[in-house]
Amino acid sequence: MNQAQITRVQSTWSVLAPSADQVAMLFYDRLLEIAPEWKRRLDDDLIAQGKQFMPKLSEGVRLLRADSSPPTSSGDDKMTAALLWTIEKGLAEDFTDEVREAWSSACEALSLETLQTASPDAA
Repeated sequence: MNQAQITRVQSTWSVLAPSADQVAMLFYDRLLEIAPEWKRRLDDDLIAQGKQFMPKLSEGVRLLRADSSPPTSSGDDKMTAALLWTIEKGLAEDFTDEVREAWSSACEALSLETLQTASPDAA
């Protein structure tokens, strides 16, 4: 990720973060729609699950750093797709191609340490 992408991710997240509960529910609804196999890996209480996930995502976004090495992908494209969809819905017309590209890079950078910790069973 470059610094411009990090700035885009952090500034757009600051728009969504105040609505973290709604963002979490949109994310989990979409994730379970496109990847029902995640149902068994998530807490039955998705509100509680979201209250665990959103602070981790916020912290990951806050700690993003420009890095010349390519990010390591977790291979969980459905989780990334669900998060991108959620961000697109939350930002509406502010979700530009540049924002999508920045968040795609962020998802790759965050996936191992942040996104997969959304599931208590994730390794």
